[in-house]
Amino acid sequence: MATVLLLLRASTSSMRAQIQKTKDGLLRTLLCQCLEQLPHLGPLVCRRRSAFYNIFGTDIRLEPWTWAKLAQSFGRLTSLGPDFRVAFFIDGLDEFAGDPTTLVSFIQQVSACDNVKKKCLSGRPWTIFCDTFGKNPSLKLEMLTKRDIDTFVRRQFRDYPGFLELKKTFPVEADQIVNTVVVKASGMFLCVSLVVQSLLAALANGDRLSDIQKTLDSLPEDV
Repeated sequence: MATVLLLLRASTSSMRAQIQKTKDGLLRTLLCQCLEQLPHLGPLVCRRRSAFYNIFGTDIRLEPWTWAKLAQSFGRLTSLGPDFRVAFFIDGLDEFAGDPTTLVSFIQQVSACDNVKKKCLSGRPWTIFCDTFGKNPSLKLEMLTKRDIDTFVRRQFRDYPGFLELKKTFPVEADQIVNTVVVKASGMFLCVSLVVQSLLAALANGDRLSDIQKTLDSLPEDV
C-alpha cells in the first residue's frame, strides 16, 4: 500500500502561493507534489502529457493546462486501485482567491473518492466551512494559545508607562482594552503582536482614549 501525502500551504506571500490560491493552482500543487514523490505515476495520471514528454522531451506543444484537464488527472490519481491511498493537507482555506463554495465543493468531491484516506484542513472559522466540516474532528488554535496570548498582552501593556497613566485615570476602560485585544487575537500571536505595537504607539503619540477605542473597535473579530 502506498500513501501519498499532498500538502498545500496557501498562506505565504510568494508568487507561487498566489497561484495556489486559485482552484487551478490548488490542483496543480496537489498533482505536482504527488508526482514529485512518486514520479512513476506520471504515465497513469497525466497520460497524454507524459507520452508527449517521453517522445519530444517537453509538453510545450500541447494546449495549456485547464481546470478540466487538471480535474481529469486528479480523478485518475484518486482512483488508482485499492492499494493506493491519498492523504492531503490544505492550509488557509480562507485565503482561497475565489468563491469559497467552489473550494468546498472540490474538497467534498475529493473526500468522497475511495482512495482518499485522510484530509486535514485549516482556516478561519467562516460560516461555510463550519457548516460543511463542523461535524468532523477539529481543533481551535485559540484553545491552545489563549493563556499565553493573555500573558503576553498584559505584560506588554503593564510594562508601558503610557498605559499605566491611562489606567490610573480610566481603570475600567484600560482593562477593557486589554481584554478586547486578547479576545480578538483568535490564537494568532503575530497578529496580536502587531495590534499591541499599534496601540502602544497610539499611547506614545498622546492619542485620546476615544481614539484608541475606535482603533480597537475597527479591528475584525479575528485579527
